[in-house]
Amino acid sequence: MIVGTSINGSNQLKPFSWNPGTNIVDLSSSNASMFARDINNSGLVVGYGWDHHLGYPSQRSFIAQAGAPNSMTFLPDLIDESYYLGVWAEAVNDRGIIIGTKTFNGGSQFRGIIWKNGVPLNLPLPAGAISSKAWDINIRNEIVGVVYYPTEDPAFDFIRKAIRWKLGPSGTITFDVLNDLLSTSNLNVTLASKISDNGVMLGMCGPVPYINFSEICALYPIQ
Repeated sequence: MIVGTSINGSNQLKPFSWNPGTNIVDLSSSNASMFARDINNSGLVVGYGWDHHLGYPSQRSFIAQAGAPNSMTFLPDLIDESYYLGVWAEAVNDRGIIIGTKTFNGGSQFRGIIWKNGVPLNLPLPAGAISSKAWDINIRNEIVGVVYYPTEDPAFDFIRKAIRWKLGPSGTITFDVLNDLLSTSNLNVTLASKISDNGVMLGMCGPVPYINFSEICALYPIQ
């Protein structure tokens, strides 16, 4: 099953699912423009878009069932910051755990979040970090993303470091900043965007903690 986004005759973006050999199914139940971002083995689709549900333009996340027309329903917001601009759902694993990122402070700050049983929760920040984004989750409930730290270098806005969160069986969430796990100080992992079910991560690495000087890299966990 494939999910994606199409454009209708009114130039609206619509999330769809498609099983090769069949017709594309419009999952949308809203007039707002929405993007489908991920699907799990049970056909649960997650995504986001923009609407005015808060009284102003803001991001809103949804779930839908692949193959079921107009099955889109919205996920709850997590409005616990000032100047909240919404939340986007980015990925879902085969356990049905959804992760994403909320935007606040007028769009200048972000926070990775997780929906457990439909309830959104903030992912913890390391000491000194001011923002985070969550990009992917695997079957082991390991979540990867990026955290942002302030910098005094006038040429850059932030120092970026890759992070891996872990949702434990009891519901506790722990994390590792990936730089802290490296055996060398000559490499900085500035972003982790994907993680496989066996823990291999895809990210960006470079000699300094600025993404402008990074290249794509793969990170293999030590067994």
